[in-house]
Amino acid sequence: MKRRVWQIAAIYTAAALGVDYLGGGEWMQFFSGFGTWGTIDLTVATIALTWLCYQALKAAVQRGIASLPAFLAHLAGEKAAPTVTFLIYLLMIAYTGSAVGQHAAQWWGSTSLALITVPVIFVGLLVLLWSGVQRLAVWGMALALIALVLFVSLFSLRHHVPMPSLAYQLNLKWLLYALFYMPFHYLFVLLVLLVHIRKETSLETIRTGMVLGGISLFGVAMSGHLTILVYWHEVNGYAQPLLQLVVSQFAGSRLGYLLFTLVQLLILTAYWFHGLAVPLAEKHDLRRTPLYLLFMAGALPFALLSVASARISPLLCALLTAAGLVLIALFLWQHFHKR
Repeated sequence: MKRRVWQIAAIYTAAALGVDYLGGGEWMQFFSGFGTWGTIDLTVATIALTWLCYQALKAAVQRGIASLPAFLAHLAGEKAAPTVTFLIYLLMIAYTGSAVGQHAAQWWGSTSLALITVPVIFVGLLVLLWSGVQRLAVWGMALALIALVLFVSLFSLRHHVPMPSLAYQLNLKWLLYALFYMPFHYLFVLLVLLVHIRKETSLETIRTGMVLGGISLFGVAMSGHLTILVYWHEVNGYAQPLLQLVVSQFAGSRLGYLLFTLVQLLILTAYWFHGLAVPLAEKHDLRRTPLYLLFMAGALPFALLSVASARISPLLCALLTAAGLVLIALFLWQHFHKR
């Protein structure tokens, strides 16, 4: 099978899982809290997200769209594109900062030590960007496979697996949460993959890569979700249930697991900044390193604020979700209207 297929699958898996999947907080919020309905929720969300992203990539290849700004111009129109692109860039840079700040806060009980850790993470990110993003797809997929093995191992430790009945959370909130889960990840997947497939002309390659990536995404996400469910009484109420579970099951594992999550954070933020920088560098004939430094300077205040306040990240997630919903609606309208 083509190397490009595996690259697309690996990048899609890593980008769609996000920076927080190893902690499990997002899965608890969107899926596991709904019990067995959350399992249906997760299935619907991963299939729909993969389909939406493939349709967007297919349209991009057919129209010669090679970046997120060009895709935004296609959806919003040339006049609105500069404003829309600026706002999306601002939100993405701010969210990157909040993700770094949240990760730094997990390392230490002291706020001052967490604040010192933030610039250290940004230095590591810059070094990773200087070394190039070509091999990051392999690293991202390797992390996902390790996570899959870990989650399956934790799941298998339970001889009795009590699953909630469908009478629990018998409402349609799970469907609403599936709708909210997709737009946020939709934006970041397109940010990363549109730049990566810019020279790809084979729709078959993209389709196969997305199918494999969707299967990988579903496998990792479902194993994490089911692990949370079978350890529900131990992890319910924790913001990072999988982190809490690993620490409680394996003595001395906290540092290793935090390093694991740090590598995932660095890989994804490197992909994000690369996806943001490439179209600007080519359009304005700029070097990428100054753009990386500019993005980090913009992200730094939000990282520091996220250490001090846990409210920053949810607010940015909500804004990006709203933006993603609008873009999905515009894309679907164009997609079906022109048929």
